[in-house]
Amino acid sequence: MRLSKTLIIMLLFVVGFLMVYGATTMKQKDTWLTRFLILLLGVGCLLVSGYLLVRIFIV
Repeated sequence: MRLSKTLIIMLLFVVGFLMVYGATTMKQKDTWLTRFLILLLGVGCLLVSGYLLVRIFIV
């Protein structure tokens, strides 16, 4: 696999991690729905990028 594809997948992982971190450190005045959606998108990014990295390097 080319290095550029691997770096893009790793960038997706970092973006997902930052979304989860941002959702967990939001102030209470933000709506719970916004926090939930950002957390859900972040976890989705982490799962997809983790699956792709495992599929590339292990399988």
